[in-house]
Amino acid sequence: MYNIECFAVFKRAFRRMTVILFRPFDIGKWLVLGFSAWLATMFNSAGFKFQSSERIQKITPPVRDIFLGDGSFVGRVCGYFKIEESIFWLIVFGTIALILFVIAVSLLIIWISSRFKFIFIDNIANNRAAISQSWTKFKEPGNSAFRWFFAWGVACCLFLTAIFIIAASVVYPLLIEYLRTEDFHISGIDIFILTLTATAYVLGGLFLLFALYFFNEFVLLIMYKRNMHARSAWRIFLKLLNAVPLTFLKFFILQIFAAIACFMAVFLFVICTCCITLIPLAIPYLGSV
Repeated sequence: MYNIECFAVFKRAFRRMTVILFRPFDIGKWLVLGFSAWLATMFNSAGFKFQSSERIQKITPPVRDIFLGDGSFVGRVCGYFKIEESIFWLIVFGTIALILFVIAVSLLIIWISSRFKFIFIDNIANNRAAISQSWTKFKEPGNSAFRWFFAWGVACCLFLTAIFIIAASVVYPLLIEYLRTEDFHISGIDIFILTLTATAYVLGGLFLLFALYFFNEFVLLIMYKRNMHARSAWRIFLKLLNAVPLTFLKFFILQIFAAIACFMAVFLFVICTCCITLIPLAIPYLGSV
């Protein structure tokens, strides 16, 4: 039903790349394509016991004073760091304000990047270097992609929060018990819960990462080609993935080898230029060009 090729398409894409970039060579096109590529990829790291060591024992007393001392927790923290409570709350609210500011700036960057992903795809598909017309043309799919990225980010935050709460519910009582007795004991049930939590963290993390990978590599292209929203494009992609999963696996492996080849080429280029080219490569926009 589906005649999807992998290596043949890669060869055609490589030939098209040489045509776009070198036939003829146009530095203006390179600069515009590099700019759109840079903005498009901005959003893209039985129990057991043991006694504490000397290093841990040196850390234990101040930590014990903070968690088990007299008075409120905030008062103990302020007493340990020798600051006023007003300064402590100023630091807390200042940190919250900084986090909110970073989130707002990040959302703005993700929105711009979502629009520029379609601009970059359109430039590659039509062998041109244009921005203003494509910015308006792909408003709807760009905004849909932004909403998907936002939902993906929220899902990641909720997932990590759930993992943290489960792990903390096990680790915190163990920490308090250790601070009281200086004897660490973890039961079999605690090990079992932490193991399940770690397994869920790995599997859930892989699921979220592959969802992001599939969206960037395939769903965005379907949205561009058919001028549709993310939800509809996902339905089409999942049908393709279900029909020919091995082809997508071959594509993933091919990308890995291509990335290794590109890395080796850049590495040799840097070595041959006595590392001078590291300077432009370290600058985000010039690195994209």
